[in-house]
Amino acid sequence: MPDHWVRMSREELPPDLAQVVAAQEGREVIEAIRRRTDGVGGDVGEGPLPGWLAYWQDQLLDRVRDGRTTPDPHLDPQHPEVMIWLVYMPELLRCGRCATNAAKSITGTDEDYRCDGCGEVFPDRLHITAGTIPGRSYGAIGSHGPIVIQGGLCPFCSMFQQVAHTLASLPKIVTPAGDNG
Repeated sequence: MPDHWVRMSREELPPDLAQVVAAQEGREVIEAIRRRTDGVGGDVGEGPLPGWLAYWQDQLLDRVRDGRTTPDPHLDPQHPEVMIWLVYMPELLRCGRCATNAAKSITGTDEDYRCDGCGEVFPDRLHITAGTIPGRSYGAIGSHGPIVIQGGLCPFCSMFQQVAHTLASLPKIVTPAGDNG
């Protein structure tokens, strides 16, 4: 490393640069989830979220607005990082370390196999489904990193999610007004 470069911790970064770092970490989290779900079903989305991901995003926003979901104490608006919202543990927006610890608490009970879509217990396997909401900067008052939303879906709800994802990715066809053909 050249002598004129200075190493900085995340806490020392200016908020706009910390936002860029957090966005990159968000992409890395989504890629890690993609690798983990490759070949076992599930869906990982970015951008406008379709299907269950859109529903969960609305739930998260409602929960944050009315105070039922709060950021864990490790998150700092002056130093944004990826936040993870686990649909099955909705009380906190978690930092990466706390999300990992929460995942370790899954022990194979019926509740651990409850579909986050339909609510039915499906003991064979749930499909990991995740999407991301981009981070946002609020100038001098701070910013937040990307939010990864993650839940588990039974095969039936997962199929719905995959269809919704496919439909959302199709090009929009615009026809002239009054053209029904």
